[in-house]
Amino acid sequence: MKHFKRAIGTAFILACSIIYLAVVPVGCTRTTAVYKPKENEWKVDSMIKNPIILPEKPGDGAADPFIMRYNGWYYLYTTGVVNIWRSKDLANWSYVGTANDAKPLSAAYAPEVYYWNGKFYMYTSPAGNGHYILEADEPTGPFIRVTENLGLSIDGSIFIDDDGSWHFTRADSRGIIGHEMSSPTEIDPKGVNLGAYMGHWTEGPMIIKRNGRYFMTYTGNHFQSRGYRVNYCVSEEGPFGPYNKPSDSPILINDMDISRSLGHSSFVYGPDLDSMYIAYHSYTVNISPRVLNIDRLSFNGSRMYVNGPTWFEMPVADMPSYALWPEDDPASQMDRTSLDNMESLLSKEETGNTFTAEWNLSGGNGDTGVVLCKNDDGDYIRILWLKDSSSVVVEKHEKGAFRTLGSFELPNGFRRDALHTVKVQYCPELLDVYFDGMHKLEYKNPGPGSGRIGYVYEGSQPSIGFTGFSDAYKGSGDYKAVKPIPGRFDAVHHLPERNKGNGGSIANGTLAGDINTLILEKKGAWASYRVNAEKDGTYGIALQVSKSTQENIEVEVLEDGQSLGVFSLKELSELRRSTGESKGIDRAEREEKAESEIKTEADFVKIPLGTISLKAGMHQLALRLAGGENLEILSVEIYGEDSSALPAEYDMTGWHRDMKVYGHGSFSFDEKGMGNPDREDMKMTVGSRTWTDYIIDVEVTPGRFGMGRSGLLFRASNESYHPHQNNNALQGYFAGMDSDGIFLKRMNYEDTKEIAKVPFKAAEGVTYSMRVEARGNSIKVYVNDMDNPVIEYCDPNPFLFGRVGVWSFKDVAVYKNLKIALLQDKG
Repeated sequence: MKHFKRAIGTAFILACSIIYLAVVPVGCTRTTAVYKPKENEWKVDSMIKNPIILPEKPGDGAADPFIMRYNGWYYLYTTGVVNIWRSKDLANWSYVGTANDAKPLSAAYAPEVYYWNGKFYMYTSPAGNGHYILEADEPTGPFIRVTENLGLSIDGSIFIDDDGSWHFTRADSRGIIGHEMSSPTEIDPKGVNLGAYMGHWTEGPMIIKRNGRYFMTYTGNHFQSRGYRVNYCVSEEGPFGPYNKPSDSPILINDMDISRSLGHSSFVYGPDLDSMYIAYHSYTVNISPRVLNIDRLSFNGSRMYVNGPTWFEMPVADMPSYALWPEDDPASQMDRTSLDNMESLLSKEETGNTFTAEWNLSGGNGDTGVVLCKNDDGDYIRILWLKDSSSVVVEKHEKGAFRTLGSFELPNGFRRDALHTVKVQYCPELLDVYFDGMHKLEYKNPGPGSGRIGYVYEGSQPSIGFTGFSDAYKGSGDYKAVKPIPGRFDAVHHLPERNKGNGGSIANGTLAGDINTLILEKKGAWASYRVNAEKDGTYGIALQVSKSTQENIEVEVLEDGQSLGVFSLKELSELRRSTGESKGIDRAEREEKAESEIKTEADFVKIPLGTISLKAGMHQLALRLAGGENLEILSVEIYGEDSSALPAEYDMTGWHRDMKVYGHGSFSFDEKGMGNPDREDMKMTVGSRTWTDYIIDVEVTPGRFGMGRSGLLFRASNESYHPHQNNNALQGYFAGMDSDGIFLKRMNYEDTKEIAKVPFKAAEGVTYSMRVEARGNSIKVYVNDMDNPVIEYCDPNPFLFGRVGVWSFKDVAVYKNLKIALLQDKG
């Protein structure tokens, strides 16, 4: 069977997070015109820019930011005396004090606060020396220490699973360590290594559960390194794994002065009750303490990516469609009525058939609960916490009678007088019920559910807190979310509205891990994305496409309905020849293989299309199939492209102001060139991260290698150095020499891999001419003979842009006459 989903019609059903799109019948020649947005259609009323400058206490910074959502409000806690801010929208913050004004905390590292059954628990390290647990009755404190020092390093984080079990994770030089907990204040000192390791010190873990999967982020290696970054990994089984690290880690990294050293992140639900955001800190060139950044996350099955990092204005988070905050006395703004002998409070507004809703309540001395889907026919669903019991029952009232949809038990000792949160995600095909963040019930096919929400109770009225709903449902907002440019996003997250956000014959593919792809099936099919470009300029665009894609594919890129160019997948045939995709397997065999096996991300290759000119600001960017059939796309990457400074030459006999040096020690310069006489770990780069395809020439005179290595860096970005950091600290490529050969390495911090090597004995003191050509997926390395490369490699997932330089690791090789030119300038 084909591994993609298709449906005829125009329905867009968010219920199962699958897009059902109209399909043009085979043989139909009509194509749908790409939608042209009206003037100011994408105008946004409120924007915000990272870093977020917090009011008051700016000198203290916002290191290790942790955001907790409680009763409709967000509370931000940071390292130090634990300053606290609060917000309704993740954009506008007000300062509320410190964790304990009477007994100030001193150098409290990475404070995290969790609410459970009436108490707030803070986990923090005093100056990095073990952990204390503190307790408070309010999110603003005062927090009082309730344990002695528990040890266990730093950066403790809590995850509460659906069964109410608690889990503690923390930093270590061996990777993230997990510990079981018997209560909020008791941690088993015996831990287990979760395999989340960044090649050196690894810290800042946090786990969330999203649609049944466990996602963990973690950070390394040193907070002062430009290469401080955030990885993620995924488990299908439990909070302690086993975890798999996807190929697109890290998800946060940047070495630009405007926003560098990104790390120590935390997750939080957005104001629309469904979207997810990531908070992290950074340094900037103008602000010395670490500062707060918040960007949106998107999910695609087992894939997770950041819409960012951003350092330019982006829209503020979506707010709920309907919301009553606790300070506004929600009960007074609801309709009082009776529902089947129970008192009730109902919202004055109605949800649609697909929604996410949240209720907060405490108290009540009888059966007490919440109502949803209340319509004019008297139908509704209620979720009741039964009197004098730990049982919760979910019932549907329809045609005058109740039907039980399910029930669940609450953890032992849950107090009725404590505030509790009920959350529901609803569509006609599926009802999910959460209690205090725990997923407690799933019911299939509950039927249409538009109507009012509210509360029901017998006896005394419960205290009512935040109450609200939105039409966001299980990641549906990811399709409408604004994608920042430069940036990368999954192709399936296109605008959903038929003939306005997409058109023609399109479908979804499905990969292992429930990952969805976009398939443009027939000529004229298109999908569009809401984007925000940082500035006017030239950008490169690349698509990650199925290896089985036809070679006659042509793709048109449009901005607001205007064509920016038509591009062919010209790199695909060369990639197949180089990787053996076409050798020994004919087309019929490949198709049969595709029929019998579910594809994975490894079955996709990233192909650069070319360059496009974009205008700054909000636009609708579309991809249209201009030729061929069945183009399957996993992701889209758009990056700055400016090689106007090329060609460039550096004789290397003296220091040049363009040179950026990273490492321990210093390079030496004389008439022979640039060397590393002290055999330290030294990197030097020149140029811009916007350089793409180029040719590099250099003269290299190797020394006595021993265990060292030296060579050319190219397409390098996010390069850094710190003594407490992985040595392979950059993203890009390294072509060089060592004691037994010439090699090519794909550099990505701890995931660095040697992708090609040939035997070669470099003679000490002999000068060699070395050349590298980088064009699209293709990399060629030459030594002396410039007509015959010693290495030819096509990378299926290439780095496509970056600087040029030299890396000398524990070696005394000398470099001279570095020349960089555009490939078309060769000769």
